[in-house]
Amino acid sequence: MALGPTRRTFLASRDPTRAADSLLKAGLEETAVAKVALREALRVAGASARVPTNATGGGASAPRRLAPFTPATDDGPPLRNPTCTVEFNANSGVTSIVGRVEVRRTVEQLAPILDPRAWACTGSVIGAAFLVEDQDGEYVPRTDLDTMKLGKLKLPKNESVLLYEYARSDIASFENILAISKFEVGQRHIQVDYYLHDCLICTFGILTASGGLTVNQGYSKATWGTDGWATVEVVKNVKVRDLTPNDPGNRFDFGESVNATIGAALSQWVNDTSMMSPIV
Repeated sequence: MALGPTRRTFLASRDPTRAADSLLKAGLEETAVAKVALREALRVAGASARVPTNATGGGASAPRRLAPFTPATDDGPPLRNPTCTVEFNANSGVTSIVGRVEVRRTVEQLAPILDPRAWACTGSVIGAAFLVEDQDGEYVPRTDLDTMKLGKLKLPKNESVLLYEYARSDIASFENILAISKFEVGQRHIQVDYYLHDCLICTFGILTASGGLTVNQGYSKATWGTDGWATVEVVKNVKVRDLTPNDPGNRFDFGESVNATIGAALSQWVNDTSMMSPIV
C-alpha cells in the first residue's frame, strides 16, 4: 500500500513519459496522432452513451446504435457502429460502462493504441498513465520497460505490472494504481485486462478522501473478422466506497448515493468511454 497522502508527492507530476529523453516519447507522439484521427471519426459519428433513466432503481439502458457507415474501402471511413451503455447493479453497487465500435485497422496499427502506456497520450479523462513499482510502500515511476515499443509490452510470466492512472473530470478525480494482468497481441486479437491494485485518493467536488474506489476493473479487446474490420470493446466496472461512513443516512447519505448516480455524476468518464477512451 502507498504512504498516506500527506507523505507523498502528486505522482502525475513525475510522469517519466514527458521527459525529453523518454524512450517512449516518439512512440506516444505517433500513437496520439492515430488516436486523434479515430476520435474525430467518432465525433463525426455522434458517439454518445445511454445511461439508466432511473439510476437509483438500477437496470441497464438500451444501447444507442448509430446508423452504420458504408462498407470499408481504401478511402472509406475508419470506423462504424459505435455504441455505449451504462448499467448500475443496485445489489452490488457496481456501475458497468461498455463501449463498442468497429474499426478498420490492422493488429499492428491497434496494438500501440491499446497499450496501457498510451492511455493518456491524447489528454482525455485520463490525465496521466505510466508504469510504477512499489518501493517499500511508495509508488515510484519505472522506466526499465520503456525499451519495449508501444504495442510490444511483455509482462512477466504469471505476474502483473503496476500502472499509475490519474483520471479527472470537472467534478471528480481519482489517483489509482492498476494492475495490468494481461497484454496479449495475437494474429487476430488483442486483449488487455486490468484490476484495481490501490486507490490512493479521490475527490468529488469539495470532498476529498483517501482511497474511494473499491472496484475499478475491466478490459479492452479487439477481435478481427474476415472482412478486415476489428470489433473493439472497452469495459469498465467501478464502485465507490461509502465516503461518509458516519452518516446515518436517514434521508440522504451522500457517500452511498454516489454509486447509484456515478453513471450520470461522472458524465465526463462516461462520455470518454462512449468515445472509446482510453483507446482513442
